[in-house]
Amino acid sequence: MNQSNLFRELTVEELENVITHHFGKVPFTYHLLKGGMFNTTYQITFSDKENYVLRIGPVNRHLLLPFEEHLMEAERSVYRLCAEQEIPAPKIVACVTDKKLIGRDYMITGYIDSLCLTSTELSGEERKEIYFQTGRMTARIHSIVGKQFGRAFDVLEGRGFDSWEKYLSSEFSKITVSLRPHKIFEQHVLERAEKIPIHYKELLNTVKKPHLVHGDLWDGNVLVTPDHKRVAAIIDADRALFGDMAYEFAGGWMSDDSFFSGYGDIDLSSSAYTLKQKIYILLYRLIDTYVYFVEYNNLEAGREAKAIVLKLLSDLSDLHSNGI
Repeated sequence: MNQSNLFRELTVEELENVITHHFGKVPFTYHLLKGGMFNTTYQITFSDKENYVLRIGPVNRHLLLPFEEHLMEAERSVYRLCAEQEIPAPKIVACVTDKKLIGRDYMITGYIDSLCLTSTELSGEERKEIYFQTGRMTARIHSIVGKQFGRAFDVLEGRGFDSWEKYLSSEFSKITVSLRPHKIFEQHVLERAEKIPIHYKELLNTVKKPHLVHGDLWDGNVLVTPDHKRVAAIIDADRALFGDMAYEFAGGWMSDDSFFSGYGDIDLSSSAYTLKQKIYILLYRLIDTYVYFVEYNNLEAGREAKAIVLKLLSDLSDLHSNGI
């Protein structure tokens, strides 16, 4: 079993300190929600049956990637933007990042009675309808335009970039700097990776507007109402950024005909789209390689991500050499 370096349960005393600080000294029960590798998440239930979700940020923060330093602040801001577009998202009760109470960031949100889209309870037809609805909501997310390019927290703090290529160059540079000390890749491989956005600067800068992109849109981050008829919420928007809408689809998680039917008109077959996807997938997998090897101790998944990085880097370097 893989043991994440970032996940750690709270002690009962720590839980009591958080609950008392925000709700007073009241009786409560708690239940650890499964699946945590980065954050540690509990369902909190009070005696009046009112429920909340308490999500606690990672330990060993020295292992975090630069963009992971302010994820909860980013998520709080993105949910506010989503609310303006009537996109269902968790209601935030508290977002505390000063680390004074328990030495970790934490967020409290209202509990949403729902199940994940990953649930086997949904029929095939129900799943298609939810994918269609998710596509429509994603289009609404993408309709939100920022003032600059970059990770949501940086842009909302006025520290974004004036072009998509400049942001991607910065992001590639930061991930390669983070990877270097761990010797997962040879030095020359990381140097080649850093140059990819520069090689394809002209293509990347055809993206003129910084659209809001969820950045982690997969079945586990889509909640469905108990009757399986509606999307109850889109969650975990902490990795959101402002950039190319097509970046959303490079993750490969929501590539479904029903989703794109709901999303609307988008050209997925052009050579420019295909080439950009290679660049975006390369960045995703570079990040995955670091996360799996360094943060999650999942060596098998890390090796798979690394292999994809090497293949994409070879493809993109060959294309650039051929003047593409």
